[in-house]
Amino acid sequence: MRDQDKSAIAPNKAALDDATSEEGALSEGGEGVAGEGVDIEPAMIEAFSLIAQHTLPKCGACTVPYGCCATSHCEEAMAFAAGQMGVTLEPTGHPTLPLMGPGGCTAAPHLRPLCSIHACDKHFAGGDDNWIQKYCALRDEASDRLEEHFAKRGA
Repeated sequence: MRDQDKSAIAPNKAALDDATSEEGALSEGGEGVAGEGVDIEPAMIEAFSLIAQHTLPKCGACTVPYGCCATSHCEEAMAFAAGQMGVTLEPTGHPTLPLMGPGGCTAAPHLRPLCSIHACDKHFAGGDDNWIQKYCALRDEASDRLEEHFAKRGA
């Protein structure tokens, strides 16, 4: 693992500890009420956290910050979190995006996998090959961890 990749993991140590605690499967900034009986691997939590961190600066700096977010995406994330992870996500009260808070989505990245791996065309504009290569590697890692999660659950 390259040094810059290691530094991206270090700030997430507390989030990973929180995510695997008795209180539930949440990471830093994530909100919700944990259900019972769903074991979520720390590697999956970390993989989705890393890709969300990679795309967040571009999403937040877009002409319309978080412009790809939609009510239906929040609803899908809430259904996924409840059905697949045993976590009930609490709406924030935002008028159109139930999971949107002042700094972006309040749901932990592994509880909103489609949103976490989303990258619009603007992410790829400008030919930043290093960003694109890292994105593809992080996306593949997150996808692999999610597939393992489903395989363990028999889903």
